[in-house]
Amino acid sequence: MPKILPKSIKDNKEVVIDEDLWNLYKIIIDDIRFSKQQQWKIFYYGLVLHGSIIGFSQIIKLTCIKACLLTIFSLLGCILCIYYINHYNYDMRTYRKRLSKVQNDFSKYTKGIFGELPKNYTELSYNLPILIPVYMILFIGFIFVVWYLFIEKL
Repeated sequence: MPKILPKSIKDNKEVVIDEDLWNLYKIIIDDIRFSKQQQWKIFYYGLVLHGSIIGFSQIIKLTCIKACLLTIFSLLGCILCIYYINHYNYDMRTYRKRLSKVQNDFSKYTKGIFGELPKNYTELSYNLPILIPVYMILFIGFIFVVWYLFIEKL
């Protein structure tokens, strides 16, 4: 049974899409949305980790060995955050390739309603303008932890 989308405001035409194709499109869009949300959550948890290390260092009596352990913990957290952000970025690339294949099966009129995908939509570099500042902020957070532990506290 085909899925009928609401009438277009411009030309008052009904758009008919195969229901299976429509369901597949929605699933892929939800996967992309989930991956992007996970990336932001991981970024947030990375920042919280840096802040909690600084807070924890104020509670304990800090020695050089404890500062080194906290620094290693902060570095590992930063590396894991970057790894998982890249993992979800790769997943989104896979989902976007699937989305472009699904959108190719839409009619010409339906493609006009949804709009064309950007040319580099399926490349890993699509999110690069967003990811570079994210990586830099995580790295700056690590540098701040090192500075605070070794210069301010010791």
